[in-house]
Amino acid sequence: MDSTPDRVLIVDDDPLNVRVLVELLRSQFSLSIARDGQETLDLLGRSALPDLILLDVMMPGMDGYEVCRRIKSNPIFNSIPIIFVTALNQTFDETAAFDVGGVDFITKPIVPAVLIARVQTQLALRRSEQRLIQQNAHLDELVKERTRELALTQDVMIRALASLCEVRDDDTIHHLRRMQHYVSTLARSIEKTPAFSGQVNDLFIDRLFRSAPLHDIGKVGLSDAILSKNGPLSPEEQQEMQRHPMIGREAIMKSLAFEAADEIDFLSVAVDLIGSHHECWDGSGYPDGLAGDNIPLAGRLLSLADCYDEVITEGEYNPVGQHQKAVEIIRELSGQRFDPRLVAAFLSVAEEFRLIAEHFPDHPEILH
Repeated sequence: MDSTPDRVLIVDDDPLNVRVLVELLRSQFSLSIARDGQETLDLLGRSALPDLILLDVMMPGMDGYEVCRRIKSNPIFNSIPIIFVTALNQTFDETAAFDVGGVDFITKPIVPAVLIARVQTQLALRRSEQRLIQQNAHLDELVKERTRELALTQDVMIRALASLCEVRDDDTIHHLRRMQHYVSTLARSIEKTPAFSGQVNDLFIDRLFRSAPLHDIGKVGLSDAILSKNGPLSPEEQQEMQRHPMIGREAIMKSLAFEAADEIDFLSVAVDLIGSHHECWDGSGYPDGLAGDNIPLAGRLLSLADCYDEVITEGEYNPVGQHQKAVEIIRELSGQRFDPRLVAAFLSVAEEFRLIAEHFPDHPEILH
């Protein structure tokens, strides 16, 4: 336990008053003295801060009320309790002391027992406040650490689930990373757009980023014959392929049904993203044939990003040509496959998409 005595600053221009206060307090406290307002402010600025200030009101130049106002206006000093010690004894004097931020008002002549009791009371309150601040800071740090651990656990789970897609499908880890950055870039570009007010914020974008790798998780429920087929799918196979959004969505929704669902609420965006990223703005998509704003925003964002990535990775490696082709295809499909507002936003950040694709190529060795 800290045995350092509490520091008390005495502010008074009368040497006799100072001597009385020093005699009463020096056995219990570490004392410092200032003789006017300016000296008080200078002392606070260059020395260890006191735990309490005993402040006279009537002093030459700056009176005690003004000194108190200036101390309380400074965020570095304003938590120091100030007790006014003065010969003034009218009710309006005491009210003025409290109005400027004083915590107590002691009139002269000083009654030693009263002075010491009030000083000890205010110092005890200050220590309690400081302990509470320290405890809150410690709790905040524990909460932050728990949040970091939870986020790490969530990310590990997502990567583990996404790795199942890699095993069953030909998606690469670079594709999944590109999708994360595409959708977060596109979402960020509409964050201030009135049409999406209230839908897009930092929390939504974070959940979108972390959930994006799960968009094709439902493919783990499809047969190898469909996933590994080189040629076009038959109508029956195509119908089976179109079930993967439902398979993935249902798998995540089952996890959200647990009692601990509040701990995995971040997957709520994943449900929308997985289940609707093949829906089309004009209603021609699958699995539910949703149209327009009835398609969850996460699905609309992922759909556009997925199209871009599919185009830039098809055929021979030609980053500039494939990028331009992807931009034109997305522009042409505005109002059909894609939300026109998202297409407009995409065109404003298309260069960022190209840089993302360049940063996470499927075959890094091609760049060297």
